[in-house]
Amino acid sequence: MSGLFAALSAGLAWIGAIIDPLCGPAGVFRWFGSETLLACGDAGWGDEIAYGFLVTASLAVATLPVGLVIGFFVALAKQSEEKSLRLAGNIYTTIFRGLPELLTLFIVYYGLQILVQQFLATVGYEGAVEINAFVAGMIALGVVFSAYCSEVLLSAFKAIPHGQYEAGDALGLHRGQDDAPHHPAAAHPNRAARPRQSLDGAAQGYRPCLGHRPSGHSPANRDRGARHQACLRVLRHRLRSLPRPGDDFLRRILGARALDQTRGGGPMSIAETMIRRRRRRPPRRSPTPSRAFFGSVALGIWLALGVGIFLTVVNGWDPEKFSRYGPSFLSGLGVTLTLVISSILMGAVLSLPVALGRMSKNRLWGWLAYAYVYFFRGTPLITQLFLIYYGLGSFRPQLETVGLWWFFRDAWNCALFTFTLNTAAYQAEILRGAIESVPRGQREGAAALGLPERVAVFKVILPQAMIVALRPYGNEIILMIKGSAIVAIVTVFDLMGETRRAFSRTFDYQMYIWAAILYLLMVELLRNIWGWLEARLTRHLKR
Repeated sequence: MSGLFAALSAGLAWIGAIIDPLCGPAGVFRWFGSETLLACGDAGWGDEIAYGFLVTASLAVATLPVGLVIGFFVALAKQSEEKSLRLAGNIYTTIFRGLPELLTLFIVYYGLQILVQQFLATVGYEGAVEINAFVAGMIALGVVFSAYCSEVLLSAFKAIPHGQYEAGDALGLHRGQDDAPHHPAAAHPNRAARPRQSLDGAAQGYRPCLGHRPSGHSPANRDRGARHQACLRVLRHRLRSLPRPGDDFLRRILGARALDQTRGGGPMSIAETMIRRRRRRPPRRSPTPSRAFFGSVALGIWLALGVGIFLTVVNGWDPEKFSRYGPSFLSGLGVTLTLVISSILMGAVLSLPVALGRMSKNRLWGWLAYAYVYFFRGTPLITQLFLIYYGLGSFRPQLETVGLWWFFRDAWNCALFTFTLNTAAYQAEILRGAIESVPRGQREGAAALGLPERVAVFKVILPQAMIVALRPYGNEIILMIKGSAIVAIVTVFDLMGETRRAFSRTFDYQMYIWAAILYLLMVELLRNIWGWLEARLTRHLKR
């Protein structure tokens, strides 16, 4: 059997070598020759780069479905009628959207092993537990991606018109159903023809109930009368089995129809009755036992994790460690805030000409601005940091000649320079989108008043654009706070750097818990302050 597995592994390796897009027989790296850095084999680093590309692609492919599935269920939980489910979903997204990805990876890789070992020790298993680095990376990226994916899906769910849910309730559909198989297809011809359409089309079968009883003896009138009576029979039959608020909806239809027949009025009286009733918000339906059960289970999981982490911190609490590394954590927090605030401010100044270049009709200026934004938004921030910190170090003689080596030899300066360039690209796109969202009539009005274009831009266009760009700017600041954790890799002792140094000396898992609490406090404090600021500045836009 071992020989069979060895032969199978060798066959898969041979197939992988044949179809390798980088170092295969027709690979890209073969074009560069055997004397270059990208050469495959012992002459270059092509094989290592190809392996890294394969690992990255595999990690992305493995993470995507996991994040989508988890994100879908978290989004459903966040819009559930059960409070415990909504609370559990909010806790999930708050934690994993507020922590830096690098810190999440360290917590999963180091902390998950400790938690699993402690759990197994309680049941009597004393063996060592080791989590593969690839599996840890997949778990960390999966939970982070699912947190963001859940917010995207939740926004998509909320973008669906509320009338779709009302039509589904009127048709007797539960929130988790696509169709109601017990409904007669003859009463709903549109559903029989296109069952996956929106429920506006599915509800067309009820519309004959809103018309008058046809009079006369023509074949067309007799046909309409037959359809009308059939629809009324279906409605009366469904009234006994439809859950709320569908029964209220149908009773209003029948009540309006009876009132219309009594008064001799036309369809307008029915429409007025329906619109007048519809303005009242329907009461929230009581949660089902299954939702309450899953909500309790979800909250129980979070409670168990919280209690486990709390007990870990309490049992391993050492006042000497706190007094020794506490000031270092506060110092690292100050370094993180200084780095983020400085880069955001300098990036805001740099983003204005880049945004104007993106909107300029000058092809050269527009192309340069586009290339700048495309590069810094399309490459990872850690790659940009390595290019500046390590890459520019290769040009030390040239930098000394022009007198710039004093700046680029310091890791702090390199990190500040990288973060400024990166956030300027994102802020330029935020600013460009906000400026283009201002109605064209504002420019035309400024021109009609005789305002110069520069005055119109700074006095009319930009103030309105900044209101639109306020929330994206807040998101960018939060992303910079989370992204600042990577500077610890280039020996900048920010909050993450101090955490890594404390953990390397103590091997105490609660060091990462302290850092996680500080990052969450920063992100949540900024989010609430930004929300208050946005509400304050846009109070004149609310009615």
